[in-house]
Amino acid sequence: KAFSRSVAMEYFVQVGDAKRTQWPWPVAEGAAERQLPLRELGDPRRPKVGAPLDGFAPYVELDLGCEPFCVLCGVAGTSHLGFESHLKSKGEWLTRLGRLEALLPEIRRVSISVLAEEAPVRLGFMEVWQGELQFVVRPPASSRADAGAAGSQEDSVARALWHSVVRPRLPTSGEPVAWLAALPFGIEAMLGAGRASEPKEEMLS
Repeated sequence: KAFSRSVAMEYFVQVGDAKRTQWPWPVAEGAAERQLPLRELGDPRRPKVGAPLDGFAPYVELDLGCEPFCVLCGVAGTSHLGFESHLKSKGEWLTRLGRLEALLPEIRRVSISVLAEEAPVRLGFMEVWQGELQFVVRPPASSRADAGAAGSQEDSVARALWHSVVRPRLPTSGEPVAWLAALPFGIEAMLGAGRASEPKEEMLS
């Protein structure tokens, strides 16, 4: 028996060649496969009108005057990108991307094994993996570098990562098998976007 941290539920894992997850809760027979609602995170702090430069870090947005605004920290200005506070937030951003990448081998395996499961079980897999993604984006405060910082319930790195990188690249299908099959490609796209370099100062001046 194992415990899922993301959805706070226990489930049974079958040990053997198949290694299939078996869900213990009762599900109404013939339950329809549907799009599960995501627990959205709050919006990040960003300029009223702004957008990141194509191919560069999505958390650096330029306003109408081409002034950079760091969505990670909620601070404007070119010099901010070299500050210790920003480097700390950037390090936390990269750490969470690393945890996201670590999910890839498991989700690739699950996306194949789930084909043999009943419809309610496939829906359960989809819900758990949505929760797992959000757990990576917003880990418990005790495991974060900014654990003692004041602020809203969702930290600024989580809000920026979710809205700038993860949410826009999640599979759009409401059918669990198709959603799980597309998820590895979505995560690869998230990693590519999230690890893009910051624009150079001369590009912003």
